[in-house]
Amino acid sequence: MERGEKINLEHNIRNSIVCIEGIKKEVINLLNNAIGLIYEIDRYLNKIEESFSGYVELGGGIMLDIDITRLKERIKIHEGCRLFPYRDTEGHLTIGYGHNLEDGISQKTAEFMLIEDINKAIKDFIIKIPEGVKRNLTPEGKEVLIEMIFQMGINKVFGFKKTLEAIKNKDPETAYKEMLDSRWAKQCPNRAKELAEIMRDRGIKI
Repeated sequence: MERGEKINLEHNIRNSIVCIEGIKKEVINLLNNAIGLIYEIDRYLNKIEESFSGYVELGGGIMLDIDITRLKERIKIHEGCRLFPYRDTEGHLTIGYGHNLEDGISQKTAEFMLIEDINKAIKDFIIKIPEGVKRNLTPEGKEVLIEMIFQMGINKVFGFKKTLEAIKNKDPETAYKEMLDSRWAKQCPNRAKELAEIMRDRGIKI
């Protein structure tokens, strides 16, 4: 091959590589835009679903010219609010503003209660777990302790003294063993094992 032909070939190969890289970037940009659009679609679908749920709950397709706020306030006055379960005049187990617990709760209510309870566990973690423990935890390690607080309460988590001390000492193996050497682990073996393994493998900063 002549020198000139070789130079032309190399030039063409470089141009082809540049073109391919450009095409690759365009494809990546298109994919990113597509993912963004998918998220936007999901967001609007969620809004539509929420609106539809509210529409169904407030009348099932029948438009009522009532004052929901006025009705709600009057019911609150008549029922009163109880934050602990009680028996109503008919003997039904009830809570809140006359909600019959024997009828169960909706999925939406269950999700709201879950968020409330997680927030309480997070607050206990932030305020009550010693700094020497918190600073040695990875995000996953923090999640493990918060889940334990969520499940059994902060006072019982304080009962895991050797586990907390092991975290403070950056000793994941001891933390793992102490978590499993507990009444909790006997009562909830699968959950305890999963959380203990997370704490041992990636929950403590080394």
